[in-house]
Amino acid sequence: MKTIVRRLQTLEQRFPPPAPAPSGPSVAEQIAEGLARIGIVWGETESLAETLARALGINGPQGLGYPVAP
Repeated sequence: MKTIVRRLQTLEQRFPPPAPAPSGPSVAEQIAEGLARIGIVWGETESLAETLARALGINGPQGLGYPVAP
């Protein structure tokens, strides 16, 4: 048991303590706010990725060249 405790103490000294969690809006919220500023609203039934694709003029998976299942 002493070996495990000693090893943990060594690791705790070697690595810095974790950084505090960032505060403020998440990256997804920042993207959604940026899109809203230019008039593109995140729809209730679409993902943020779909909203961003719509903003870029990409029309679903077909616009990216991926085959779509029937």
